[in-house]
Amino acid sequence: MSVHWPIFRSLVRNAKRTLIVDDKSSYRGAEILVAAFHVAAEIEKKSSTRQVGLMLPTSAAFPIAALATWMLGRVVVPLNYLLKPDELDYVVKHSGIDCVVTVG
Repeated sequence: MSVHWPIFRSLVRNAKRTLIVDDKSSYRGAEILVAAFHVAAEIEKKSSTRQVGLMLPTSAAFPIAALATWMLGRVVVPLNYLLKPDELDYVVKHSGIDCVVTVG
């Protein structure tokens, strides 16, 4: 079973319940699902590799993007913004990603 199915079922069961709270907002199960579908659609448009890079702050954005990636049957490659540029470059080049989900 794929990792996203238990998460997906839990979000559906708790559609009206607040499940994620970050410093900007709170997110109910249904909002997380809708956001994940939107992110998945964008990943699918822009990426053709099995791996997808996620360079996101500690917020609701990371679990939403991770779920979106798993929904597509792809692998999450977390990218740490605290790495030095050459270290980050190494991870990107050797992980096989062609898309990085990030914030502005």
